[in-house]
Amino acid sequence: FHRLGGPDPLDYISLYFNKGDEENGIPPHWHYISFGLSDLHGDGRVHRVSDASTPSGFGFELTFRLKKEPNETSPPTWPAAVMQALAKYVFQTGNILCAGDHVSWHCSLDNSESRIQHMLMTEDSQLGTVSTVFGSVTFIQIVGVCLEELQAAQQWNGLGIIDLMKSVPNVGSAYLITDMRRGETIFEIDPELREAVDDGIATQGSNLSGVSARCSFVTAKGDDDDDDENSSHKEDKSKEKTKEEDEIKAPKEDNNTSIQDLTDNNLENNRTTSRHSSMSVSHDRNSRMSYASETGNNEPFELIQTKYFDTIHLKFNYEAGVLLPLALR
Repeated sequence: FHRLGGPDPLDYISLYFNKGDEENGIPPHWHYISFGLSDLHGDGRVHRVSDASTPSGFGFELTFRLKKEPNETSPPTWPAAVMQALAKYVFQTGNILCAGDHVSWHCSLDNSESRIQHMLMTEDSQLGTVSTVFGSVTFIQIVGVCLEELQAAQQWNGLGIIDLMKSVPNVGSAYLITDMRRGETIFEIDPELREAVDDGIATQGSNLSGVSARCSFVTAKGDDDDDDENSSHKEDKSKEKTKEEDEIKAPKEDNNTSIQDLTDNNLENNRTTSRHSSMSVSHDRNSRMSYASETGNNEPFELIQTKYFDTIHLKFNYEAGVLLPLALR
């Protein structure tokens, strides 16, 4: 466990079988529920001690509903690896996952050939929010989506896409059950939904509030300094050029936080999930975001000081670079 110095931030994940409701189009499915993002102990070892009037721990737990295959007798374990990866992101960044957020995973969630390669977040329709002696806890459900659905959420908003998914038969029902065998997007099933998204973008714009990305920068000497040095000296100096890297976050919208290294490291220990996943998290405009170091440590003194550079060359990962204009718009 994370509180005992282990690699997994969640204390445990409970698995339940839900027989569904055929009359309401809810298929039998496996229901996964995390424990550990909220305060389970109240002793200050993992989360700050709180009371019933404040959020418990991070204020939420994760859930996931996976459609049960006809001949399946036991639940797959790969959803637990996905939930641990998301929880590790939360613990390391302090950023909260809320309804409307989306996660770019960039590979099939179960390491198959499935088109379900990304995730949206919504409030679990059955569990909702509960009050405990250590504070309130909201159950945030992971919903597997296709690339086109993720892109629509980025350009418009996650909750809007969630509502559209509920309206499409056999896509997830009111419980938004993830079907890894789903081969069509909601826009292929019902082309009119694309028009609804376009109208939403035109009238409401994107709900992306900002982009949190892995960013590196390199300082470069000015031309005047180079002119004062002989060629051999410049060659020596070029070898000593200081390259400074730091993980920084730009203000967020649906907030996109790239944590490729975090995901790869976690999935290296979970063979049921692709070890080449490149995960990035985007937060809704109403999300609570932390601007602390992604490592969770105190900022070094040199990062608190103001520095001035003649030239700065910034490098962002591709997806953050694509989404950044939406956040700045």
